[in-house]
Amino acid sequence: METKNAKGPTASPSEALLVLARLRHDLAKYIYFSSRWLGPDAGTDERLCSLREDLLETRRGPEGVEDGWTVWEGYLPLLTGRAELSSGSRVDLSHNAEFSDLQQTMLRVKTLIEALRSGQPMTEHDVNEGIDVCKSVSEAVRALHESLVEGADHG
Repeated sequence: METKNAKGPTASPSEALLVLARLRHDLAKYIYFSSRWLGPDAGTDERLCSLREDLLETRRGPEGVEDGWTVWEGYLPLLTGRAELSSGSRVDLSHNAEFSDLQQTMLRVKTLIEALRSGQPMTEHDVNEGIDVCKSVSEAVRALHESLVEGADHG
């Protein structure tokens, strides 16, 4: 894990892991929350409803509702060294292969959100693919967090 940045001091591994733990909660848990409970015989309308909820209402709270892309965008500066952590240090995962793959998958999320918001019709294939993307994001964030925890334990 790259925790150095010319713009600020080095973040401790535990500080960086705290940010990833929050991302794991805010994004990984909820971008695939509704869809994970669908039965194998759920119809396309039910699957679409779950996909809409997972993507368009990823984070809900007193401040309102945020879609998955907005949640991701909120973390990007913290994870790519463009913003300081609360301690004033920085972390930069932009050269981490798992993080780069996650960024690419999140671009697919952005496209799905745009399609859902536009009212564009979605086929059964589109809905299933969208749910698969949500599952991929959830798994990728969890795997990134776990690999960095493991790296911190051995580093």
